[in-house]
Amino acid sequence: VLIIQSAKRAVKKNSHMSSKSEEGIIPTAIMESMSDKACAIEKKVCSRLDEKGIIIHAKEHEGTGTKRKSMGSTRTSKEEDNIETCTSSENLKNEVNHSFQYHEVASRCLGRLDIRYNMDQYPFNKNEVVSNSFITPVVQSLLGKDAKLVYAGLILSFPHSADQPWHQDGTSLFGDQEFPVASSSHLPPYALNIFVPLEDVTVDLGPTEFCVGSHYRETALKVMEHLRRGDETSAKVIGPLLKAGDALIYDYRICHRGTQNLSKAGMTRPMLYLMYARPWFNEHINFGHDKLFA
Repeated sequence: VLIIQSAKRAVKKNSHMSSKSEEGIIPTAIMESMSDKACAIEKKVCSRLDEKGIIIHAKEHEGTGTKRKSMGSTRTSKEEDNIETCTSSENLKNEVNHSFQYHEVASRCLGRLDIRYNMDQYPFNKNEVVSNSFITPVVQSLLGKDAKLVYAGLILSFPHSADQPWHQDGTSLFGDQEFPVASSSHLPPYALNIFVPLEDVTVDLGPTEFCVGSHYRETALKVMEHLRRGDETSAKVIGPLLKAGDALIYDYRICHRGTQNLSKAGMTRPMLYLMYARPWFNEHINFGHDKLFA
C-alpha cells in the first residue's frame, strides 16, 4: 500500500519522502467539480435503484459491530479487538441479502455502492485525474509503460453501512496445478486500484482496512483462513485515515474491506477510484452484464 498525500504533504513509501507542489495531486477546482458530480450521480443511481425496489440504505440498528475507538491513522486488530470480522453471522447475512451486480453499479453489502455510471465523463476523464503526473509514474513503474486505465469508479459508504466482508478485488491469475503457491507468491501485480477520497476520511466515516502483505498468494491464503475463523490477531491490519485529494495505491490482489460508517452527522463517504491494469487484462468479476439504465 502506497499513499501519495495531498497539498503541503509528502509522498511516502517506507522512509523515503519527496516533496510536491502546494496545489495537490489533483487541482482544487477539479476536486470540487468531481465532488459536485459525484453527488449528482449518487442521486440518479439511488433513485433508479429505489424504483427497482432495491434496498441500499441501512437503518441504524442494521449496522454491524460496535462504535470504533479512535486509534489514529493506523489501527491494528490487537488495538481494535471490538471490531467484528466478516465471519460474523450478521455480516454474512448482509452480504448475501444485499449484494447485486449491474453493469453500471454493484454492491457487496448493505449501505455501499460501487458505481461506474458516467464515470468516463467530465470531470472524471480529465487528464489531471486519469493521467495524473504524480500517480502515472507509480502506475507505470509497477505495471509497465503500456498500462491502461480500465475504468474509474465511485464508492459510496452510507451512514450505518455494514462492515464489508474481507475480500480481494481480483484473485491470483494461476491455479495450483498451473503455478504452485510457493512459486507464484511473488509474481508482480497485474492491476492496481487508486483511491482518491473526495472528503476527509475520519474514523467515524469508516476507513478501508488492508491486510499488509496479502497481495502475495501464499500470505493471502493464510490471512483469509485466519479471518474466516474470526482471528484478526494473526493478520497485520491497517486503516489509513486519508485527506481529501490524497491517493492510496494498492495491489488489486490485496485483502481489504470497508468499515462501517458511524458518522453522527449522517455523512456519506465518497471515494473516487481508478483501476489500472496491464494491457492484456480484462476485469470481469466486480460488475454484471444487466444494465440498470436501459
